[in-house]
Amino acid sequence: MIGLLSTASAGAALLRVVVRRLMMAAIACSLALTTTVGAAGPYPDRPIRWIVPWPPGGGADLLARILHARLSQILGQPVVIDNRGGAAGNIGAAAGAKAAPDGYTLTFAYSATHSINPLVFPKMPFAEEDFAPVIFLTMVPQVLVVNASLPVHNVQELVALSKKRQVTYASSRPDPWDTSAANCSRQ
Repeated sequence: MIGLLSTASAGAALLRVVVRRLMMAAIACSLALTTTVGAAGPYPDRPIRWIVPWPPGGGADLLARILHARLSQILGQPVVIDNRGGAAGNIGAAAGAKAAPDGYTLTFAYSATHSINPLVFPKMPFAEEDFAPVIFLTMVPQVLVVNASLPVHNVQELVALSKKRQVTYASSRPDPWDTSAANCSRQ
């Protein structure tokens, strides 16, 4: 995610904004849970699990690992990254949906798990209502590039070419979003 930015200073600026948003959310959650739990004691009093529904090494995992150390420091408890990749994020999101609603499990969600997958998969292992939003972390730009020798200069020309002949493509994410986008271009 951060690697897609054009300059290192832009990446540092984005990271500062994301960290600031996460910290504000952590403080708000901490205050809200402390007041609602009351006599049960301060929150958090044990480690927090952060489910990242993709394998280690990807953009979401990188962002979670950058933020979890600072979040652990602010909350005074370890935040443990739990990578649960598979089924375009559905496996990890389902694990988050089934977790006890006690504030000790966070789930990293994005457009595929909560808006695209319900349109692609006939049966979802969770419902949108199983989640409550905590914070909007970041936006990730999507970039479409072609080989310079391909005789196209915009998306419309690429779609027209793909209707005339087979066009191969590569993607960094083998999930329904990429497959759907490629299939739509052929229709």
